[in-house]
Amino acid sequence: MDEHDIESHPDLMDPDWQRHAEKEAWTGLRRGRRRARRRRLAAIWGAVVIVVAAAGFYLWKQGTRAEEVAGSTPATPALTTTTAPAPTDLPDSGHVDLTRPFLDTPAQNWPEGIAGLKIPAPAKVGSFSAKQVGEAQEQVKHAVEIAQFDPDTQVGRHPSGSVGLFAPDAR
Repeated sequence: MDEHDIESHPDLMDPDWQRHAEKEAWTGLRRGRRRARRRRLAAIWGAVVIVVAAAGFYLWKQGTRAEEVAGSTPATPALTTTTAPAPTDLPDSGHVDLTRPFLDTPAQNWPEGIAGLKIPAPAKVGSFSAKQVGEAQEQVKHAVEIAQFDPDTQVGRHPSGSVGLFAPDAR
């Protein structure tokens, strides 16, 4: 007998072993198919759960947006605005007048620059007098003006104007 001739090996010629091997092969095939079917069903159910969760999140977000758009509830007073209402008809494309870029928008009536920052009237706070509070408010307003509206800071990228407002050890 040739040692490489495996098909004629005496153990493989045993009829009992052949029946056992055939039965094991069919059992293994069925087991593999069951596992594949379970994996496929698990993937399908996972996809279904993800789609349902995404749809639920989408509907929930739409509901919260609808509540925001609906306005105020009886518990919250309605906000009043001094701006013109936003236009309802918007063209697909349009020309923007760069001298008045906010024309026909809710921002068209807003004051320009630092004048748009409204601060409350100074009042006594703790141990600080109303005059001290007013001076502090003006300092903060000046800091905001330099940081947000100064062309040298914004365009020129020179922060020395706003950094100069800090205490020397905080620069």
